Amino acid sequence: MEDLADLLKSNGLNARVKNGKVSVRLDGLSNPVSIVKDISDDECKVKTNDSIITVFACFSLFLGLSGIYEGSGKFLISCAFV
Repeated sequence: MEDLADLLKSNGLNARVKNGKVSVRLDGLSNPVSIVKDISDDECKVKTNDSIITVFACFSLFLGLSGIYEGSGKFLISCAFV
């Protein structure tokens, strides 16, 4: 895993090894990515937190739209959620 992290660093990515995983922080608004070595399949697997972030984004959108629909005086907060 150290070799993979060094290779990613040499290509200009922000990579570090922690807890047996290579964590890569990409530029901009992208989510962090972790690379894990699966010993049984003898391959590396890429893991992201996209599903958790998607659920949170859908919940925020629903909360904001329901607040706008109800018109309960919290219009600015509801717009911020949307």
